[in-house]
Amino acid sequence: MPRYIVALRNPRNPNEKRYVFWSTVVDQPVTFGLSKEEFIRQNDLDRPEYADRLKRVEVRGTSCVEHGSWLDTIRDNRAGPSGSCLSPLELWAAFAYPPPKGTSEL
Repeated sequence: MPRYIVALRNPRNPNEKRYVFWSTVVDQPVTFGLSKEEFIRQNDLDRPEYADRLKRVEVRGTSCVEHGSWLDTIRDNRAGPSGSCLSPLELWAAFAYPPPKGTSEL
């Protein structure tokens, strides 16, 4: 089951990015966002075999080789209620940061 790395961008502040794993099976993030450093460290991605994927994420915002940008990856997402498509702002609100402890999670 392929998973892409996607750098979600804050639509209100495009310089702010949070890194998630994106499932091509459910067409939505399967992790909450982390800073680049946290994401690499927590997922053990600081190894040579991940260098090309991480470079694509920095250039395009997605590790998918077929997509020109992160917006291509999220375009037909099913991350909303009943599998509805969320806008970039809605995705940011739902997945950029983990919910406070004691609340529902993915």
